[in-house]
Amino acid sequence: LQDFEFSTPSDFSRATSMMITPALKMGGIISSPCPVDISEADESQSGKTYRHKVNAALYNDTPTIVALKKGGVGSVDESISSAIAKGRPFILMDNFRGTFDSAFLEAAITTPETVPVRLPMRAEQIIDTRAVTFQLSSNGVSTTKDMANRSCMVRIRKKHDKQWHKWSEGDLLRHIQENQAYYLGCIFSVIKEWSKLGCQKTDTIDHDMIDWAQILDWIIQNIFKLPPLLDGHRAIQKEISDPDSVWLRSVCIAVEDTNRFGEEFQAHDIAELCEEAGINWPSGKTFRDSESEYKYVGTLMSRKFRDTHDNEIVVDNYIVKRTVKSVYVNVEQRNRDRKMYSIIRKTY
Repeated sequence: LQDFEFSTPSDFSRATSMMITPALKMGGIISSPCPVDISEADESQSGKTYRHKVNAALYNDTPTIVALKKGGVGSVDESISSAIAKGRPFILMDNFRGTFDSAFLEAAITTPETVPVRLPMRAEQIIDTRAVTFQLSSNGVSTTKDMANRSCMVRIRKKHDKQWHKWSEGDLLRHIQENQAYYLGCIFSVIKEWSKLGCQKTDTIDHDMIDWAQILDWIIQNIFKLPPLLDGHRAIQKEISDPDSVWLRSVCIAVEDTNRFGEEFQAHDIAELCEEAGINWPSGKTFRDSESEYKYVGTLMSRKFRDTHDNEIVVDNYIVKRTVKSVYVNVEQRNRDRKMYSIIRKTY
């Protein structure tokens, strides 16, 4: 994991945990539900899908790709069902955007023993999914609250102008493939050590999948000596299930990409930034004119600051501040009070 740039120390902890989770699940050590492994990046080519491929390579496998369909025959649920019916251990929903809502996948995650699968022209099958690991990669997906609660979020930042380590076999994925037995042995050694120490758990309740969370949190903190597994994770789950937060995170990323940290933005500045960066409005809204967009930005920002009393909110690893300033409008109105917003990076 040395070449990935994670958003927070606990994102590194969660990435580590998701290398071990499949072994615990396949071996029946964790028989209760385990979360879908979600990689979310601030930009494309950040390594989010690559991390999933590396995880599968540890188990001598390649993920079965499920793409987001915008047309043609077959739904996402049908593609997931097909992969499950083929007995694929790693199923990757790759590069999903917008809103992702799959009651079928939520049920498959929650009921890990068996799931009913329907395929075209075939009778319903009951498939054992205890050994299946679900993965999802995105640059900004919005999910249902139920899906967010069934997820382990790992946020990755793109590394600019930095070379990835070269192994004697080539890149990291090729290195893992050539040394797969050794690395799988490392995973087994970690599990063996945890078992030797009494199969202990922490008392964290910061995830709905308690058994998984408490086991992996103990392993991460006591064997790997890494930060707690779920620091800040509830806030991330809340964000990805809130289209307004997904939109605001995209705005923060655009501010960073254009080197405008600390600059004060009015509503119309943010709307123009969205247009320049190609940021979609929450829930796919569209507007006929710019004035309507400006007003909508004001509404969105008011909603985000509704529950705060210090005019400051945190979105992912950004801090958004609100101030009120007297701004010159025109000769008739002269100065008017306007809400101003500035964005900076949160430090850890």
